[in-house]
Amino acid sequence: MAIQGHVDDISPDAVTGWAIDWDHPASALEISIIVDGVEAGRCHTDIERAGLKQALGGLATGFHEFRFQFDPPLDRFDHHTIEVMSASGRIVLPNGRRTLFPTRDHRSGFTPILVTSSGRSGSTMLMREFATHPNIVISNIYPFEMKLTSYYAAVWNVLTASCHTPGDIETDFGRHASEEYIIGRNPWNRADLLDAAGGANAIRWLHQSFPTKLEFLLRSTIEDYYGILSDKNHMSARMFAEKSTINAPVRQACRVLFSTVKEIVLVRDPRDYICSAKSFWQTGTDKMFTTMEIELPALMAINHLAPGDVLFIRYEDLVLEGPSTRRRIYDFLECDADFNPHSIAADHVPDSHRTSRSAAASIGRFRIDLDEGTIKRCEDNFRSFMTMFGYK
Repeated sequence: MAIQGHVDDISPDAVTGWAIDWDHPASALEISIIVDGVEAGRCHTDIERAGLKQALGGLATGFHEFRFQFDPPLDRFDHHTIEVMSASGRIVLPNGRRTLFPTRDHRSGFTPILVTSSGRSGSTMLMREFATHPNIVISNIYPFEMKLTSYYAAVWNVLTASCHTPGDIETDFGRHASEEYIIGRNPWNRADLLDAAGGANAIRWLHQSFPTKLEFLLRSTIEDYYGILSDKNHMSARMFAEKSTINAPVRQACRVLFSTVKEIVLVRDPRDYICSAKSFWQTGTDKMFTTMEIELPALMAINHLAPGDVLFIRYEDLVLEGPSTRRRIYDFLECDADFNPHSIAADHVPDSHRTSRSAAASIGRFRIDLDEGTIKRCEDNFRSFMTMFGYK
């Protein structure tokens, strides 16, 4: 076969082009459309192509154009390898092989602001201020603990994680999952099992197509929620703010759901943090040390990575150097720092949230609230953290 032709366009909706078999130039050529190694259908070069007869010469007719319509259209949230070839000779047409990548375009109506901290470090104070900014919308229910993005990011992590730990534990988990429909790690998301059952297409579906579809669903759900909250006071809102967990996989999954994230990490002098946390949560000193030995290294790890979408703010600076610190925050967010605040429903902070007479009074309180042994233990255990963030 002497095939000449060209594929003009390949999209999730259709394939168009023209082709001629010079051994049989008067006959319509049968075209095969291959998607991910499987024939999706055939069509014929039976559409008139304007100017083709004159351009090539030696043709009795100009009916050499083809158009193949995908019905239904290909999934735009999946990778697809398309090949366009002659059905009889299996010759791929010029420009007839293409990979369609998943579309990640979405309604980017909001950029998330993640307010990350270990607690008792000013997150409620900052969220309350964000609630008054015309460019920021929050779920305005005290104490602003609606963590929708972190929750759905955790969902994405759980449902897309590959799981294969050979042995009795994994087998037992799979048995319970099938019998009781436990929602957790997917015991069937295993490359060896998927390959045996469905080959490369099955692996691609669960490892590429499904996560991308899930991203879109979860992201659009979050955006729709904050769209509802954008009332008349937030018509210009282009960001939403939430408190965030310090859990690294969840924080990274937030960046999977949203390509642009602004994260503000709040830290506090560990000695004052113990005082506030013990009073607020009615927790013993030893238990607080156990918690801090997990949380403070996690905050240090975030600082070590120092990504450009993260800003560290000390609680002490937020309280004692308000104007300059807030300027840093709003410059980072690319928001107006001199905004006219509007009133919010959660305007009153309950006394139960405070553990000292004022925010300023909570700074350095360890000198009164803690005994010397506890202060020394804190300074010894968390010396690296205190040095990193400038605590003497």
